[in-house]
Amino acid sequence: MKTKSLDQERLDFLLEDFTNFDGNPQGLRILTKLQGEDGFYGLNLTYSQLAAFMKYTYGSKDKTSGHSDGKPFSKKIGFFETERDVLERAWKKLGMNLNKRHPLGFLMEASDDISYCVSDIEDGIEKNIISLDHFKNEVSKGLSIVKEEHCEYGDFCNDLITKLNEDQSEFPIGSFLGFKTILSNFLVDKVSTRFVESYNDFISLSIEKQIISKGTIEYAILDVLRNYTSTYLFTSYEAEKMELSGFAIIKGILDEYLKLISLTKKEFSHLILQDFDKMRECKLSIERRLYNRLPKKHVSAYKTAIANKPLNEINDEINCLINSFEKVDDDTELRLRLHLIVDFVSGMTDQFSMEIYQLIKGISVR
Repeated sequence: MKTKSLDQERLDFLLEDFTNFDGNPQGLRILTKLQGEDGFYGLNLTYSQLAAFMKYTYGSKDKTSGHSDGKPFSKKIGFFETERDVLERAWKKLGMNLNKRHPLGFLMEASDDISYCVSDIEDGIEKNIISLDHFKNEVSKGLSIVKEEHCEYGDFCNDLITKLNEDQSEFPIGSFLGFKTILSNFLVDKVSTRFVESYNDFISLSIEKQIISKGTIEYAILDVLRNYTSTYLFTSYEAEKMELSGFAIIKGILDEYLKLISLTKKEFSHLILQDFDKMRECKLSIERRLYNRLPKKHVSAYKTAIANKPLNEINDEINCLINSFEKVDDDTELRLRLHLIVDFVSGMTDQFSMEIYQLIKGISVR
């Protein structure tokens, strides 16, 4: 059995949350820490709500170590190591085994599959990235194949094809909306029926596959739409042009914020504590300005993680943080600092990210 070097173990500890970065664990981080005034409790949701939010039930350490390999609900990570304690408390309080999916998590996943798949196409049509006629032709072909594979749903597939090809010359998006309505109603009905029929299995946490799974009519129809978006929408010239621009902007912002990551724990503490004498002594003028762009709620989440208590429960914040910085080890602090920067960048809108990029690169000052 191979053992990792200390350097590799340290890198895994520092970077495993980021090499496995995904919107799902970042969403959990927003719920539990970032979207709140104290930076500690987030939205202060119940354990049931947090568990139901979990589409994937393994963390970044599980992925890095191989512990989640081949396990159900492990296609991606569901939480960062910074939120592991919250999830494990939730599972324990709810009487669930570790890494089990909450029954309502299946409904949340199915809702995602239904809504996002259809809305992506609707956006593409409205923005003229794909044409309605092209969509009608390709999807009608796909539904014809589905009709042959699922003969018992032949009439429904015909209804979808008919609705999709209705003459709506005055309102071209109208035929798509009709198609979307019929399809959404059908899928919601099928998902709810499957959940009710297997209710006891869901409640006993014995179900280990998604509701809309391979072999079902729901999966087959959505697969037609997924294949269309991956072939014609996400690889379109317009989409890839925006992605290239986005990648450059994100990389540019992160490159500049490496200045904060490169600081020692002591140097970064001067920014957190707003010790201007020490900032001047350490020549942190650029770093101070970069730090001042960070949102207050993200900084609060960093501070509470260092202090391990909500800021509104601290009587003397400065002295508490000074003592906490002395106690926390360098690697733990650095991982929290990395999350602070990633929280900032991942929460940006397209417009704001462009403005920040232009500002810190000196392209435009407003």
